[in-house]
Amino acid sequence: MKEEVAAMKFTSVKILLKGIPGSSLSVGIYPLYLTFFLIGIQMLLFPLVSTGQGDTLTLGDKLEIDEVVVSARRTPVVYSRLSRIVSTTEEEEIDRLPVSSIHEVLDNISGVDVRQRGPLGIQSDLSIRGSSFDQNLILLNGIDITDPQTGHFALNLPVNLSDVKEIEVLKGPGSRVFGPNAFGGAVNIITSPSDSNQLQLKGMGGSHGLWHTTVLGSFGLGKMRNHISISRSSSQGYMENTDFSTYSLYYQGLRKLGNGRLQVQMGHKDKAYGAQSFYTPQYPDQYEQARVTLMSIGMKMEGILNIHPAIYWRRHRDRFELFREGPGWYRRENGYWVRAERDTAKYVPGVYTPQNYYSGHNYHMTDIYGVKLNSSFRSGLGKTAFGFDLRSEQIWSNVLGRPMGDTLQARGEPHGYYHKQYHRTLVNFYGEHNVYIGGLSVSAGVLVSRSNEHQPGWKYYPGVDLSYQFNPWLTAYSSYNRSLRVPTFTDLFYSGPSNVGNPDLNPEKIQAYEAGVKVHSGRIRGHVSWFYHDADDLIAWSRKDASSRQVRWRARNLTQLINQGLEISLSAKMDKLINLGIPIDGISLHYTHMDQRKNAPGHQSKYSLNYPDHQLKGNLSGHVGRLEYSISANYHDRAGRYLNYDFNKQQYTGEVVFKPYWMFDAKLAYRWDRWKFYLKANNVFDQQYSDIGNIRLPGRWIKVGINRTIPLARLDNN
Repeated sequence: MKEEVAAMKFTSVKILLKGIPGSSLSVGIYPLYLTFFLIGIQMLLFPLVSTGQGDTLTLGDKLEIDEVVVSARRTPVVYSRLSRIVSTTEEEEIDRLPVSSIHEVLDNISGVDVRQRGPLGIQSDLSIRGSSFDQNLILLNGIDITDPQTGHFALNLPVNLSDVKEIEVLKGPGSRVFGPNAFGGAVNIITSPSDSNQLQLKGMGGSHGLWHTTVLGSFGLGKMRNHISISRSSSQGYMENTDFSTYSLYYQGLRKLGNGRLQVQMGHKDKAYGAQSFYTPQYPDQYEQARVTLMSIGMKMEGILNIHPAIYWRRHRDRFELFREGPGWYRRENGYWVRAERDTAKYVPGVYTPQNYYSGHNYHMTDIYGVKLNSSFRSGLGKTAFGFDLRSEQIWSNVLGRPMGDTLQARGEPHGYYHKQYHRTLVNFYGEHNVYIGGLSVSAGVLVSRSNEHQPGWKYYPGVDLSYQFNPWLTAYSSYNRSLRVPTFTDLFYSGPSNVGNPDLNPEKIQAYEAGVKVHSGRIRGHVSWFYHDADDLIAWSRKDASSRQVRWRARNLTQLINQGLEISLSAKMDKLINLGIPIDGISLHYTHMDQRKNAPGHQSKYSLNYPDHQLKGNLSGHVGRLEYSISANYHDRAGRYLNYDFNKQQYTGEVVFKPYWMFDAKLAYRWDRWKFYLKANNVFDQQYSDIGNIRLPGRWIKVGINRTIPLARLDNN
């Protein structure tokens, strides 16, 4: 049995093709009429005028438009022709921001909500336009690295901020573009070796015993461009049980092959951290160690037919300790977890009482194997794209999955064992066609998806995007898309003293409508967007009522959610726009408002709606000589409530609302030759706040750093 289970990841996947059944498209009347009304206004009020334009446009002698190419799609497209809102943050802008992690960059993007459990990206929950942490797709250079176990691990990335060249965020459902799980949106993190041969040394230290070091280099070797980075960081923590230690290694190689390009990437990250009250305040002394490993290889072959195949593998291992073991913490003693001579918990099978259920730590290992193909070609009718994704997801665990009838030693865990396992296969085919007629762009397509764990047959998720480009810098757009999100392994199988999973869950489904106007030039970029999401079969942890015998929360497909909102965003390069005579280079301002209505008749829902009701984000940056500065200000007004826990009384005291708060971050940097010195201050005014109930986040955090760039001799033959 052990050999059979260990060999599962080498088993070939059998795909049963039983024909493609018909499908019906069910849409809400009001949002559908409104969408078509907006499309009609676009087409009636503005005649189709053919405009010839490339990726860089010039109007007169004053306005230059440098087009951004959005690669987070089946086929790359310039931003002005894109009929959706995709926020792009490039390396130069990231370098100016007062941030130290990818998570913090994302939190500066309009419509994105990063709910932190700890600092510097230790653990964060990502939300795009009010989605849950399970409802977003994460890609690294176009490779889907979304975690199937839980969205809490979605941002466990095998790369660091120093590796990133660009971050793209697609807002709103995008299954037609990316496949399942792009329910609320998608994030594509892009890395690339530098064009110059160089070595960079980076060091940072700060409050609470923080230190971080990175060594990274880009160099040519033969015909291969290479990038490699090694990082270590640690902190003593800002309060008890908030210490952490991480290390990571990442490599990327690019090689030209005729009209194509080979791309290889490998990464590994290991992080261990005190998880104070992360998942329950009743047992605050939690601890977690997570390890993620990624490998992928792909080709991009350009010609009459563009072909982009890729294969990839991702492994995630974690150990979760509800009672942290170690010197000064808990120790195992005759089946008890003991601290300071106080009995804490002992396991009695089937007995779920607060002090009588803990059998030991949770161990999980997930493996993802995938192969994908993107293809496209141009014709007199436009641009056509098609392809497929085949993805195998499996887990070994002592908590999640179905019994194996045997046990396996947990990888790298001398005291851990797996006795449960689960596997599923996802098959997705897609087709998309893009037409450009003068200023009009039309993109229509469909995702056809099938999973071996759900109802038999193929499911269809169509979509259409329309835009009209009035001139080189102004575009109006409308879109309709259907998407899905498959349950996580936690949704399906997690069982504890108060929760029980449901292996019969079906995918969540959503219909999304959006319309707006975009402005884009070399100096100003912005948009105004209205969106309306109608989601069904949402997975909720619920029970019938508090007085019923059913006291445990169970995962069910029973919730309908209506989410609508308005997003306004504007960024300007002031140094290119007007001469104010003051040292301001750039300014940005983003506002998002959402309203959600959830309907689960006859049931109580465990989690209230904790979306950002009002969100205002701004950044100001500039320089005086060699001295650079950046100031970010974020206002968060979160809807919903949480159950407050009194740590002194060790009991819940009732529901409380989230308090709105302002957060200010600042950065000063000085560049001299190949040196850079900087000072960062996060939470400048020492604000007390929480993104998640009962989890206290750090106050003011000061960081100082130094970077050194060293040129390297050329080793390549180019």
